[in-house]
Amino acid sequence: MIDRDYVSKEAALAMLDSVRTFGTGYFLRELSENTGLLGILHKALPEVWEKVFCLACYLMTTNKPVMYCEDWVSSNAGFNAGSMASQRISKLLMAFGSEQRNHFYELWYSFIREREYIAPDMTSESSYSENIAAVKWGYNRDGEKLPQVNICMLFGDDSRLPVYQTIYSGSLRDVSTLKGTISEFSALTGGNDIMITTNKVFFSAKNVDMLLSKTKGKAPYRFLKAVPFTSKFAKDLVESERKDIDNYHNTIRTSGTPIRGICKLRTWGGSVKLNAHVFFDPEKATKAKNELFQKVMDLEQEAIKGCSHKIESHQ
Repeated sequence: MIDRDYVSKEAALAMLDSVRTFGTGYFLRELSENTGLLGILHKALPEVWEKVFCLACYLMTTNKPVMYCEDWVSSNAGFNAGSMASQRISKLLMAFGSEQRNHFYELWYSFIREREYIAPDMTSESSYSENIAAVKWGYNRDGEKLPQVNICMLFGDDSRLPVYQTIYSGSLRDVSTLKGTISEFSALTGGNDIMITTNKVFFSAKNVDMLLSKTKGKAPYRFLKAVPFTSKFAKDLVESERKDIDNYHNTIRTSGTPIRGICKLRTWGGSVKLNAHVFFDPEKATKAKNELFQKVMDLEQEAIKGCSHKIESHQ
């Protein structure tokens, strides 16, 4: 006797098991070919590029552990990666090292640099892990009492596509960190001139001195740095321009409200001349003054009334 219900169930399961999703794989492949990424990946990792591409697509679209990659591949068409079992992925990740990764970055940079500027972005990730060597204590911008790993990435200013990434530990202000990162970028660009632009996190007198120094006969780096008001250099600059900067002749057009700005030569370290830029935002200044006056008025009222529910931070 044949159980027709059982046969129908088996047939239905077999049919469902044969269903494949076509959109994801073919869309990502087409996108990668159009950007030039797939060709560069093929050149850099000729033996494993298909598997690397498949794994990257899986991680990007699912945000799940790699142990589930094999199931995902079996339900998505458009990949010729073969088995993507967990143990195979472990072997894949050991099949190439920093030399192959850097070769990929060099090829990708050479392909993209003629079309747009390359800009850096830095961030940090806190971690509870005690097994990651790069996780160290340092300045934590999120205020978390945890060690962290610092991540630096170069990306295309127009396309927003990543070009290069590296990780490092320790304080972002450390001169050896900045020097090492610049050396990596210089190797990547093949000696092309670099314009270094950083935010206040990377400012320190030692970092500026390093960027101004000549190494191996080369001229000092070109750089543009934001300077925090913890620096006496910044405080002195602002004080020297405070009375005269809010002037029609110092107006700078912006996409929003115009601001004021000046650029003057200033001495660094007693001998080096630098172009120093000072900016003043009248609207921001008015807002800050109003907020300060409001706070002082509130504190004054609290003091006069002798409030019983005193706020500790107001004392």
